[in-house]
Amino acid sequence: MATAEANRIEWRVPQAWPVTLRGDPLQYDRGMKHYRRTTHTRFNIKPHLVWITKYRKKLLRGDVGFRLCQIVRTICAELEAEILKGHVSQDYVHPFVFCPSHVLASYLMQREKRKSSRILLREYNHLNKACWGSHLWVRELFVASFGNVTDK
Repeated sequence: MATAEANRIEWRVPQAWPVTLRGDPLQYDRGMKHYRRTTHTRFNIKPHLVWITKYRKKLLRGDVGFRLCQIVRTICAELEAEILKGHVSQDYVHPFVFCPSHVLASYLMQREKRKSSRILLREYNHLNKACWGSHLWVRELFVASFGNVTDK
């Protein structure tokens, strides 16, 4: 019986949240200073995105990989997303991004794949021979979201 009591999870409301009742909204500023905010939302969305080249061909070498980094940075800047970390290998790309709440991770991924494929295939002729049909990336994608919930 003592071990069951020790392993119990307690859900409790933090005492630190001040609540005002006279027309002022609820104020949850105590532990949310590192979150981004807009007019009506506070968010901390960090998806890890991964996509690979068609047939896992090692096409992202040298200038192509460097140009791909520039394209991904430009698209993220247009959508107000911030790249926290990232890596471009010879056959895959995986940025770790801090997204605004109005940008879906799937939309960000679609835009990056579509625009980068179009630009890279136009600028580098050897990619057209390796990836016929104007498809540089596979259709599949991987998105993982990281976060935590605490009672502080």
